[in-house]
Amino acid sequence: MPRDGLILIAADEESDFQGIPVVIEHPKGSTRTGTAPDGETWARKMQADYGYVPDTRSKGDNEDLDVYIGPEEDAPIAYVVDQLKEDGDFDEVKVMLGFPDKESARACYLQHYPEGWESRVGSIWELPVSRLAELIDAEQTANEQRTLEEADQHEHRKTARFLTFTELREAARGAMKDPQFIEALELVGQGRPWEELSNQEQFRVLYEEQRMRYGGLE
Repeated sequence: MPRDGLILIAADEESDFQGIPVVIEHPKGSTRTGTAPDGETWARKMQADYGYVPDTRSKGDNEDLDVYIGPEEDAPIAYVVDQLKEDGDFDEVKVMLGFPDKESARACYLQHYPEGWESRVGSIWELPVSRLAELIDAEQTANEQRTLEEADQHEHRKTARFLTFTELREAARGAMKDPQFIEALELVGQGRPWEELSNQEQFRVLYEEQRMRYGGLE
């Protein structure tokens, strides 16, 4: 049974596979190089296009979803490889698109790794490309929403710094009992109650409360 949650928790060429956006980092025929954990360098000639789906997060490495694209543009099934670590624990997933069957997907995947890599291959499970496209679209939409919310919060932090004392005091009226306000009051007033603070000290309390609440007023 497909485990949807395993794959989803953006001068490279942009491509598309049945509606799935893919950034091709290493085209078929190119040479991909890297450095192994032991410091040894390696080089692999790509037997398929290799890249990633932007604005997604893959379980394991929490990076964009890695994909290999085979020769069959209309292949209806995606083959998801559970890549394992040396100790047999789960590492990450690699998605094989454009392959007629599991055997050819597995063979192409192994061509891109050193001899003996078979032990690093866990389950290979099937997922309709149409379902994968739906999951990716949902993940990208969620990421876009999070980005917009973070931008809104950042804008709020920027403008909060320039609120007048009256505006800050009004904004904090409902926060007098919040932990951030109490902590800011103790920091600035050093045990003195709010009413005994000067206007400038009260401003500093409200500023500190805003800084603690929103992670900094930049």
